[in-house]
Amino acid sequence: MSLSKITLFVLATLAVISTLVAKLQNIVYISNDVEYDDIKKEFQDDLYPDGRLQHLMWFLQISDLHLSLFKDQSRGSDLKTFCSDTVSVIQPSVVLATGDLVDARTADLLGSRQYVEEWRMYQQILYDTGVTANTTWLDIRGNHDNFNVLSLDDKNDLFR
Repeated sequence: MSLSKITLFVLATLAVISTLVAKLQNIVYISNDVEYDDIKKEFQDDLYPDGRLQHLMWFLQISDLHLSLFKDQSRGSDLKTFCSDTVSVIQPSVVLATGDLVDARTADLLGSRQYVEEWRMYQQILYDTGVTANTTWLDIRGNHDNFNVLSLDDKNDLFR
């Protein structure tokens, strides 16, 4: 019986403490309602987009190139057209090539491996079009660019 009296006492004490803590939280209240004009602007430089297209940064993203030795040979010529025509018209500050630059799949499409020839094709297109002289070109790996690559120092890592 003494165990149940102790249990009831502990539960009652916890209830009282919980109630007091809840009341104290209402006393120490922080308002998050702040007017926009009340915020001090540390870096007010009046740079904002307007109707004159000033203060904008243009960038292009191209993804899933899948340059391949075995399928869809038009992808290389499509990339050349993109690099020479599209990039020169838009004149972006940055081009993001986001993943799957090469296909890295075997001729029967059942296996995968990195082919030096596919990576050379990609590099040659960038070189021939001179696109990197006119914009910043950023490559980001995709899963196909990592097929059979166990680590960054792996001999199969052709993304360099």
